[in-house]
Amino acid sequence: MQDNITYITWQKLASYGEYPHAKGLQRLLREDGEQVVNAFRSLWRRMTLSDVPVYVGHPDEETSASVDNAVYGKVFDFAARDDGLYALVGFSERGEQIALNGTYQYFSPRWELKRVAVGIYAPIKMISLGLTNTPNIPSTPIDTSEHPASIRQLLGIQSSQLLTELQSIRERADLWEYEGKDAVKRLRKLESEKQQPSLPCPLKMKSQTEGISQDIDPKGFIAKVHNRMETTGEDYSTAWKTTVKTKV
Repeated sequence: MQDNITYITWQKLASYGEYPHAKGLQRLLREDGEQVVNAFRSLWRRMTLSDVPVYVGHPDEETSASVDNAVYGKVFDFAARDDGLYALVGFSERGEQIALNGTYQYFSPRWELKRVAVGIYAPIKMISLGLTNTPNIPSTPIDTSEHPASIRQLLGIQSSQLLTELQSIRERADLWEYEGKDAVKRLRKLESEKQQPSLPCPLKMKSQTEGISQDIDPKGFIAKVHNRMETTGEDYSTAWKTTVKTKV
């Protein structure tokens, strides 16, 4: 008995081409794929409620030795696309786990064939799909990359990588901030060391000359300050003050 459908996904069954078969060659052209689609969508199939089940292998074949008759899903639609024949497969819970775990990685179509030429047969109707690891027709593995569990796993990996990258960015930012502050401190210290001690400027003599008689020549006064510095070894400020006291 088939379980409830828990996962529905489009899967590629086969590319167009010719493939070896016990009767000769199986031909799958786009027009053959469209025939399979039309047969599935026909009013007759819908009226007879004929499902296309998903098995492990092909237990529905008379010559099959399979003892697993369980149904692991069914087909909801077919599509003949540019690159091959696709099926909209609905997996039961057990079928979903098989697909996710990779127990069986391919679909094997079982279809009704008609002879289109000597030794060449083409499908006209899909009977069932078999899960297998040894498909007779080369195909692509079952794709579960869009399954919610696969997406959650991918997002989990990406989130972990993102958090690691953010942590690295924060650490680099902290380092840059520290180095930046340290660089500012060192620059300010360097600028401070480059600055010379402030000396009274002749252009800013107002506060320094308030106690000097107005009849004293400023240029001659400054010359005397420099002369005192040379003879006494006093600094500029001391020589200035002393000269002012002796001339007031």
